[in-house]
Amino acid sequence: MQRQVVGFSSPAQDMISDGISLDKYLVQHPLNTMFIEMNGDSMRGMVNANDLVIVERSNEAAPGQVVLAQIDGQYLIRFLGRDREGFFLYGSRRNEQPYRPTSDIAIVGVVTGLARRFRKPAS
Repeated sequence: MQRQVVGFSSPAQDMISDGISLDKYLVQHPLNTMFIEMNGDSMRGMVNANDLVIVERSNEAAPGQVVLAQIDGQYLIRFLGRDREGFFLYGSRRNEQPYRPTSDIAIVGVVTGLARRFRKPAS
C-alpha cells in the first residue's frame, strides 16, 4: 500500500529552530531571577492568573516598570508610580485606586517577562 500525504507545508516551517531556549530568551541573570505563578487579576490585560512572571531581583526600579514589591506585609506585582507624595503601586485597571503604603515599599525585583500556557497539560 502506498502512503499519501495530504495538505501543504506550513509557511512557518522555515522559522522553526532547534536553537531556541526560553530560559535564555527570558532570563538575563539566572542567579538573580525567580519565577512566580500569578493567582490574582490586578494586572488583567497584561498578566493572567496562572501565568509565570519572571522577576529579576533588584532594589532599583523606575516609575512605570512592573515590579514585585513587599508593601505593608504583603507581596504585590503592580506598576511602580511616584508623585509628590512618594512611591505607590497601581494595577492595569483604570478604575482601581493606587495602593499607597502605610509604611515603606521594598522593591524585591523588576518583572522582565512572563510565560503563559494556553491549555492545561494532559493529566
